[in-house]
Amino acid sequence: MRVVWLLMILALFPGLSIAKEVKLTDISLAPLTGSKVILRVTTPSGERTYTHAQLEALGLKKMSTTTYWPEDSGEFDGVLLQDLLRDAGIEDAVEVEITALDNYMAIIPQYDWRNWDVMLATRYEQKMMPIRNKGPLRIIYPKDRGGKIADSSMRLRWVWAIQSIDPVYLKN
Repeated sequence: MRVVWLLMILALFPGLSIAKEVKLTDISLAPLTGSKVILRVTTPSGERTYTHAQLEALGLKKMSTTTYWPEDSGEFDGVLLQDLLRDAGIEDAVEVEITALDNYMAIIPQYDWRNWDVMLATRYEQKMMPIRNKGPLRIIYPKDRGGKIADSSMRLRWVWAIQSIDPVYLKN
């Protein structure tokens, strides 16, 4: 009977989720090769560009999580957004604008990268992600942790086919 009540409550509140542990682990994989620039980051001193190898040299992590698109839930490898922003010298931005190849743009507030393991994924299931599979870069949140991070409104921050990151600072 308790199970029935729990299922009824979950049906009434679809945003309610049961938190699971999402492990973020350091990993070592053969580096992706190529000298093609895949990301442009605006910094206080100008534009900084990154190749796959340069991004992954910041420290690869592995995260398994579900996504809002069931066909691609699974294991992602990449760098923490916070580590990339620190490397580019923009970790103190109030928020960042993430722009995709199709010019879709989403804002990610500093709160997110300071409180959650927001990943800039370079691989899915240990393979480089082509554009047709939401690559070469995409934002991944540890959605399975539950709470606000699993709310459907967060889906808009899961940008894929990322081409650039621009910081936003408060104006005095």
